[in-house]
Amino acid sequence: MVKKHLENDKKTDRCQQNSSDKVNKNDVLEAALAYKKLGFSIIPLKEKGKTPLIKSWRPFQKKPASEEQIHKWWNAHPRANIGIICGKVSGLVVLDADSKKARSFIKKNGFKRTPVSATAKGRHIYFKHPGERVRNKVGSELGLDIRADGGYVVAPPSIHPNGKEYKWLLSPWNQCLADLPSWVKELSNDKSTAKLKEHNNRKGWVELALSGVKKG
Repeated sequence: MVKKHLENDKKTDRCQQNSSDKVNKNDVLEAALAYKKLGFSIIPLKEKGKTPLIKSWRPFQKKPASEEQIHKWWNAHPRANIGIICGKVSGLVVLDADSKKARSFIKKNGFKRTPVSATAKGRHIYFKHPGERVRNKVGSELGLDIRADGGYVVAPPSIHPNGKEYKWLLSPWNQCLADLPSWVKELSNDKSTAKLKEHNNRKGWVELALSGVKKG
């Protein structure tokens, strides 16, 4: 039901559709190549895991892998999960929310409509990178991590170690990336969460995006 509301809302500003819309995104290699076409820097992760399969993914924080390299990776490891490197190289900052505390905090601050994926325990919320460096911040007491420069996320249709599949609720093929909210920038700079201003929740959009986020 959540996916239906997110995907079918006619008021949503859509990205221009391209050939990637016709890709079978349940096929891991095809999905990896489709992400590449969106400009995302891709790396292979262990099957049903979150650890990179390659010795060093640092070079791909500066320059995305070629289609040829992506083919080589998944031809050798056809069941590898997909990692999307965040930061300036992909033009991405991703909020990783996996607790009720994180959901409550996000609701209070709000954000514009943007791509969202379901993880095993929560949500990945994708935003446009602002251009200047955004710190990668993990281990927050809120259960809210910021995956930015120096970080990466596991992308659909990867499989979590517990067997659950990562899925798009609103995909980057159907929704443009929203600008990074100012409160996320403040949080990445270690500003006290108590001092962050609350912003308007846009007609229940945030509730739809975060519906079903489980504790812990």
